[in-house]
Parts: sequence; structure tokens; C-alpha cells
Amino acid sequence: MAVSVYTKSNEYSVPRGLVGFQERLSDGVYDGIEWFGDVSAQTVSVETENLTHESHEGGIGQRDLDTPIRITRSGGLTVDNCNAANVARFFGASVSTHTQASTPIVNELIRHIKPGRSWVLGNTSGGLRVRSVSSVAVDFKATARANTTAYTVGQIYVPATPNNHAYICTIAGTSAGSPPSFTTDGTTFADDTATFKDIGVINSLTAGTDYILDATRALMSVEITGKLATVYANAVTAVGAGNFELQVEVDYTPAATTWTKIETGAVSSKRGKLWIEQDNPFGANQQLVIPDCTLAPGGELSFIASDDAVSTMEFTVGINILNSTTPAIRVDRFAA
Repeated sequence: MAVSVYTKSNEYSVPRGLVGFQERLSDGVYDGIEWFGDVSAQTVSVETENLTHESHEGGIGQRDLDTPIRITRSGGLTVDNCNAANVARFFGASVSTHTQASTPIVNELIRHIKPGRSWVLGNTSGGLRVRSVSSVAVDFKATARANTTAYTVGQIYVPATPNNHAYICTIAGTSAGSPPSFTTDGTTFADDTATFKDIGVINSLTAGTDYILDATRALMSVEITGKLATVYANAVTAVGAGNFELQVEVDYTPAATTWTKIETGAVSSKRGKLWIEQDNPFGANQQLVIPDCTLAPGGELSFIASDDAVSTMEFTVGINILNSTTPAIRVDRFAA
């Protein structure tokens, strides 16, 4: 037989809802609430640290003090909505619009060409690139042969009067005072005291045969067959890998377009208010506000994943005391 000593209704909650952040600006005024969108988890934790003391007045030490001296409140967010604002917040970055002009680009130099590699057009040290290109032309780049000039092993030239072949120096020396008889069958020849070798045809490079072009991504890849691949292989045979450099120049026209750009900066955390507006399928709805907190990213953001799951971002919430009259956390409860 059950013993009944009180009457009590249990309250259960299936928590769902919206989470938003209201950033505190440099002038102390709060910006409007920016909602994260889909948040799969939001938690608040409280840890209490106690100071204890043991009395040694008797033969057996006994604890005579156990008092809380520190309360640490913190929280966490798992955000499923990978929009630009949330990704920027995770990286401590800014969001801006990049505008690409349709100004034709002429003779963009790409160095260290070799088969099986790819290059992004318009690439800079900061990762800036172009997108959506047209009128693409790729040409082999080498200096024109000069009279009475010192050449070292691995240097590549083309005749001053082009014959559509390139030549690599296999024995260092000085070129003659007039052009030599250039071979075109893959053999070597003397240019005064220097020796050069024909490494192949380099004109009329063709997309799909000598290189692959992804015009949308502005991505150029060198085929493992074709003229560039043949020239590279012949140069390796002549002087060995790593002892020469192949180059091409690319002409193209970018499309006039814009896209969203996210760039990291020096600040990785934000200070402000955190709002949780519950919309529970079961249980009373609550509104929780953290008047002063720091929001900082933590964990990992997947850009490539093998499992069948959406990417998520995790944030830690440091909960602070704003002032002596403001609670660290406020919860308003409403009827179910």
C-alpha cells in the first residue's frame, strides 16, 4: 500500500524555442537581438565552490566549517543554423559583401606548373579569388633567348622568333652572338658554350586537352596528359625534378557579381545579453534572460564530414554579474 504524505503535481518540460544575442556596443548601448535560428541545445550550469575547515581541538579532527565562497555560472549553445552571421560569430569574424568587377585580366602569371595540380585564378596571399570567368586563354610563359647571355642548368627559353617549342639548359654556359639551329625533335644542340634540349610544343594550349577549366570556380587544373604534361616530363628527364620551373600566363574576364565574405579579426568573443524564448511542445514556457554574458566559440565546425549529420557550432556562455541590482539570470514562467 502506497504511503501518501503530500499532494504534488510533477511538471515536465520538453524544451524547444529560440535563442538570441543582444550585443553590447562600445558606447554601452545594446544592439537589437539577433536570433541564432535553429539551436539544438542550450544549457546553463552552476558550480559552487566551498571552503572547508577542520578543527584540531580534539583528538579527532572534525569539520567545523563548510561554506560556499564561489559560484560560477556558465552555459553552452549548439547552433545548427550555419548562416553567415553565425559562422562569422564562431570565427570571431566580420561579414561583408565582396563586389567583383568585370575588368579583363591579362597575363596573370602562374608559377611552378606541374601535372595533376590545380590553381585558383585571382588568388592572393590572403586567399582572395575570382569567380565565374569567361574568355579564358592559357599560354606558356618563358623568356626569349638572348645573345651572349649566361644560362644555368634548368633555365628555359623560347626562340626570339617563336617556333612553338621550348628549350631547357642541360649544360651551363653562354649563348652565342646569334641564334643557333634549334632542334624540334626532342634532341639537344649547342648554343655556343651552353647546351639546350627541346622539351616540346608549347603553343595553342587547349582546354580539356592540355588543361581543365572550372569556369564557375575559376579553377585551372593541369592535365596529366597533353602539351604541358609532356613538356614537364621532358624537363624532368633532361635535368631532374625540382631543377626547373614551368610557368603559364592566363587571360580571363571575371563576371560582374557579388558574394558574402567572412574574414577573421582579432576579437573572438562578444559581450551582451542572451535571450531564450521557449516554445515547448509540452510543459510551461519560460523566458530566460542573461543580462550580462560573454559569448565565445569553442569546439569544431565541420566543413567536410563523413557522417550523415548537419554541421553544428558550439559556443560557451560566461555568465557575469552586471551590477548589484541586476540578477545574473532571470527566468519568467508562463502557463502551459
